[in-house]
Amino acid sequence: GATALTIPKTPLLVGEHFDIVIVDEAGQISQPAILGPLMAADSFLLVGDHEQLPPLVQSHPAEKAGYGISMLKRLANKY
Repeated sequence: GATALTIPKTPLLVGEHFDIVIVDEAGQISQPAILGPLMAADSFLLVGDHEQLPPLVQSHPAEKAGYGISMLKRLANKY
């Protein structure tokens, strides 16, 4: 296994491509953090509850820019 933050940086995984990426607790991961793993796969499965804890964002400008909303919540709201 790997974490969302390590897939793009881990030497063993750099350049690797996956059939699917499964992201657990996807409601707590910020969009910039999840993009690396999602780009490394043909498809993805986001698992979690978009109504529980949001991503932790400590920067007020980043929060205003929408980084406190997870990809899971954006997709759930849209579809």
